Amino acid sequence: MPRLKVFDDCINELSRLPGVGRKTATRLAMHILRQDNTYATRLSSSIQALKERTRFCDLCGGLAESALCGVCSDPYRQKHTICIVADAQDILAIEQTARFRGVYHALGGALSPMDGIGPEELRMDELLDRIRGTLSSAESAESAEPAEDKVEVEIIIATNHDIEGDTTALYLQRILREFAHNEGATIHISRIASGLPAGSHIEYADELTIFKAMEGRRRV
Repeated sequence: MPRLKVFDDCINELSRLPGVGRKTATRLAMHILRQDNTYATRLSSSIQALKERTRFCDLCGGLAESALCGVCSDPYRQKHTICIVADAQDILAIEQTARFRGVYHALGGALSPMDGIGPEELRMDELLDRIRGTLSSAESAESAEPAEDKVEVEIIIATNHDIEGDTTALYLQRILREFAHNEGATIHISRIASGLPAGSHIEYADELTIFKAMEGRRRV
């Protein structure tokens, strides 16, 4: 039968979504076609609203509706505990456990030399600036009542347990240790535990698995 341009155009756009092949895109297009006009209107409106009203947090790189996301603007979060993730969707996955009370830093990807993604393409400099700011803020807060203990920051590396994620974790360990030495700071570095199976991605894990992985993190 002759190809329908409108139908094919929809399939082509849907197949550009991550993890959606042409067969899946065809099934999705058929599903949309079978629904009433109200469904199609709601779907298109939600996508438009997503683009217009959702952005990435200026501080952590997570999803936000304003300059800062709800986590970064929450005064009760533990600012000295920073969980480093690859992408914003990983923050959503960890937040679903409702157990982590620190803050996040999304790198915007993982190191992958084969794909041309190096440290310059990720938010590494922003991470170091953020740690420096955290240390300065904590020192200022304690200046009124000097303490013998140094200000300490915990960094949790929660990149995926795959080649790119492990490469990123090793790189982070090196630059964070160098940073701590140069700044004279006390930084405890931990890596998310292998409660997540090797080769798996955080965004696809269930809440209990993520919680066990966070609880079982280890110093590196």
